[in-house]
This record gives sequence, structure tokens and C-alpha cells, in this order.
Amino acid sequence: MVRIYVINISDERWGRYKTDERFNRWIGCDGQELDAKFVEENYVCMWNAREKHKRCVAGCSESHLSLLKHIYENEIDDVIILEDDVDIDFDRLDILKDINEFCYLGGHFQGRTLKQKAHTGLLFEGVNTINPFTHTIAGAYGYYIPHHQIACDIYHNIMFRDKRRGFDCELRRLQKGNKIKKFVYPAIVELYLPVAQKGFSCQSSNFKLTDSKKFY
Repeated sequence: MVRIYVINISDERWGRYKTDERFNRWIGCDGQELDAKFVEENYVCMWNAREKHKRCVAGCSESHLSLLKHIYENEIDDVIILEDDVDIDFDRLDILKDINEFCYLGGHFQGRTLKQKAHTGLLFEGVNTINPFTHTIAGAYGYYIPHHQIACDIYHNIMFRDKRRGFDCELRRLQKGNKIKKFVYPAIVELYLPVAQKGFSCQSSNFKLTDSKKFY
């Protein structure tokens, strides 16, 4: 049976999940508590990013990385990882039985570079393949890891870099290297806008959310 982790540092946000025993809380890293030197030495951010944003990026990334480490060290298979501003469609989880690699369950499309428009081609209901020459998937709202070795490979690929970017940027790098290839369409994991619009990506950058990203 699939195990679902929700990365969370806020008791208020956790309130949406805590009464459902299908969700397991993973206490994440509060970026505002990270040492500024640690962030500077380990993370690459936009040159004009504010200090608070840098800390939030690092905290979010450290949260995902610590959970990946927990998964592979404890040999946990069949895992869904969620951020705490999403809803998940439990009725469609049966699609996971045919997936044997890392797979996005939600996110949003981007072109290969920030200036390029994403061109996905024809999409169909079910598991689709990322074409990194025409589009990538940003955001780490929800993803599926069928085997703990996959978590191990991703963790070490990111941690072996001298400096790392935000977690979703690192996943985009792996997409461009053809190491992450799959996503479910339409999204199984959608943003819950009343919470997502208050997140640090919206509050401290130019990224705007106007829909749940069911269609990425």
C-alpha cells in the first residue's frame, strides 16, 4: 500500500491532513532557522533574491532531501511525497501500479529555459513522457517514488554538487539529463489555492498562481 508523506512545518497547515490516517507528517526544515553561512555555502540563488527568499528555498530543499534520505536509509518503497498546500485525488492512485520510476503527480510546465514557452505536444490521460527539449516540469507539489533506490540516486546526485539550487530546480536539471521522465496527466496532485497563494514562492517572487494546476 502506498505511503504518503506530507512535508510540513506549520501546525495550521497540517490541520487539513491530520484527521486522515492516510497522511504521514514529515517535519520539514524551517528555512528562517538556517544559518546564513550554511545557505551561502550550499545554495545558489538568483543574484537579486532577498535573504528571506534564499532561506525559504534552502529550507524547502533541505526538507525534501531529508525525506529522501529517510526513505532510502529505511528502504521504504511505494511512496508519495506531497507539499502541504495540495489536494490529492485518491480515486486515481491505481495508476501508480504500472509506474516503476520517479513520476510527477503534479507541477507546472515550463520551457527548457525561463524565456521559452512550454510546448508539450499532444497529452493523453495517464502517464506521459517529458520531452526536455520542449518542456520541463517545475514545482515539487507531489511526486511518486516506487522504490527506495530511486530516492537514494536522486539524493546523492543532488548532494554531490558543490552547490545546489532549489529542489525543484535540481529536479528540472535531472529532467534535462533524461534521468526523470514521467508525469501523470491530468495532475493527481493539485494546489489548494487558499494556502498555495500564501506560500513563499508567491510572496517573495514574481511567480503568480491563478489556478490549481490540474492541467499543469
